Amino acid sequence: MLILCGVGHTRRQISVLTLLALLLIACAPAAAPTPVAQPEAPTPLAPTATAAPVPAATAVPESTAAPVRTLYPAPTIPIVATLVATEVSPLGYVHEYYVDAWWENPNPPMGSNATLSASLLHNGLWSGGWVTFYWVQNGELNSLREIVIYQRGILTIPVTGFEPGVYVPVTYTFDLSDRFYTGYTGFTPQ
Repeated sequence: MLILCGVGHTRRQISVLTLLALLLIACAPAAAPTPVAQPEAPTPLAPTATAAPVPAATAVPESTAAPVRTLYPAPTIPIVATLVATEVSPLGYVHEYYVDAWWENPNPPMGSNATLSASLLHNGLWSGGWVTFYWVQNGELNSLREIVIYQRGILTIPVTGFEPGVYVPVTYTFDLSDRFYTGYTGFTPQ
């Protein structure tokens, strides 16, 4: 039972009652859907038309798990992602984590820049987080850590201090919610 005492209390009580009414309206069951008219039957073919031949049934090949698969191929460069981890949640959902990296030019000339893009995919969708790149240049271990923005981390290495024709390995590690996913790639200076 509400007891209205004074103007200030009346406004407060009206506000509370209005809020309660809005909450009840929002939680009310939805109205029953209106029936939809059934589509009309298709008109039969003219007597001179012939039906298209039905293709023969073919057996569906069984799929096999592969450690490397192509996801979302680009027009010029297919994205080849490598499976690095599989987890099963307590509810039974399977989570697959893939890493992918590609070079703008895997054989850059000396004096230019080598640009690497790297992505982490979770069940086929790009994920964020942090990425750390590691490589040796001029006899020293170098690293770069950056946040992943726009679906990839980008590393640009000046191509100096390397021996031409010798492969330079680059390691990249994604940190997503204190879980680490690592991939390996490299380039060969010319």
